Amino acid sequence: MIQLLNGLVNGMILALVASGLTLIFGIMDVVNFAHGELYMLGAYVGTTVLAAGGSFWLALGVASVTIFCLGAAIQLVTLRPLLGRDPLATILATFGLSLVLQNYALWQYGPVARKIQEPFTGHFRIFQLEYPWYRIIIAVLSAAIMLALWLFLKRATWGIWIRATAQDRTMAAAMGIPVPLVHTAVFSLGGAMAAASGVLYGPLVGVDQTLGPGSWWSGGWATSAARCWRPSSSACSSRSRRSG
Repeated sequence: MIQLLNGLVNGMILALVASGLTLIFGIMDVVNFAHGELYMLGAYVGTTVLAAGGSFWLALGVASVTIFCLGAAIQLVTLRPLLGRDPLATILATFGLSLVLQNYALWQYGPVARKIQEPFTGHFRIFQLEYPWYRIIIAVLSAAIMLALWLFLKRATWGIWIRATAQDRTMAAAMGIPVPLVHTAVFSLGGAMAAASGVLYGPLVGVDQTLGPGSWWSGGWATSAARCWRPSSSACSSRSRRSG
C-alpha cells in the first residue's frame, strides 16, 4: 500500500512536469532540454521566498509567476528566431541554455541541497505505518493543475487558439490568431508548470543543482524519493529522523 501511494504521488508529479514539456513540443515542435532546469529554478525561487519569511503557498505562486516570465524571455530571445529552422538548432539552443542555467544555479545557490518545509506535517495511519498527508496533497494538487490545464485548453479563447495552432499554424495565422504570442504563452505556461512541480516536490527530496533533466533521466527521482515511513516501532522512527 505504501509503495502504491508513493508510485501515485511520484507519477502525478512526473505527469505534471511532462504536461508542460509535451505542451511545448506539441505546439512549437521544440524539444526543450532546459525544461528540467526550469523545474529546478522554480524550486530555488520557492526556497528564496521561504527564506524571506513567506509561506509555502506564496512560494508556490511566486515561483510559478517568476518562471512564467523567465519562460517568456527565453522564448522571445532564444527560440523565436529559430522557429522554422532545422529542429537540431532548437535542440542545441535549449541544451546550451540548460548548461547556462545549471551553472547559474551552482554559482547563485551553491552545491549544498536546500530543504523546503512541508506546509502540513501531519500523518495518518495505514495498518502499522504512518503516512504523511502532504504526499496525498501533492497528488491532489497535481491532478487539479492538470484538470485546470485541460479546461483552459478546452474552453478558454487562448486554449482554442493553442489547439488551432497545434493543428495548423499557417491556417491559424490566416484566421487572425497571433501565432507568435501563442508560442510565447505556451512556453511560459510549460515553464510555470515545471516550477510548480519543483516547489511541490521540493519538501520530499530537497533542492540542489542536480535536479535538472539528468537527474530524472538517470533514475534519480526514484532513488531520491525513497523514504522509511515511520511505523509504531521506535527503531524505524529514529532512522526516519536521521534521513530527514
